[in-house]
Amino acid sequence: MAGTNSPQRYKGYAAASILMNKTDGHTIFRRFGELHVRNLLHMQCEISDLETRLHDRDKMAGDHADHGTFRYDQDRVRKALMKRLRLKLKQYGKFGQN
Repeated sequence: MAGTNSPQRYKGYAAASILMNKTDGHTIFRRFGELHVRNLLHMQCEISDLETRLHDRDKMAGDHADHGTFRYDQDRVRKALMKRLRLKLKQYGKFGQN
């Protein structure tokens, strides 16, 4: 009878995972490179849109905005855009490392 962690005891992914774990350096996983690139391109588009909206907001504020500091910025829309940009850029950076 096959042992508890023997690939012969299991079928499909369970057997494959046991076998792949036993052979150091021989695990192969699909990278989904095309999908990663497509996702990065989609995120670039989203970030560019947010960037445009932020620039438009800055232009609307004109001389009334203090662009030298964020501490006293009372523009809630601009703050929300910055928060969305920060999150999206963080995601983009993580995907770009793959």
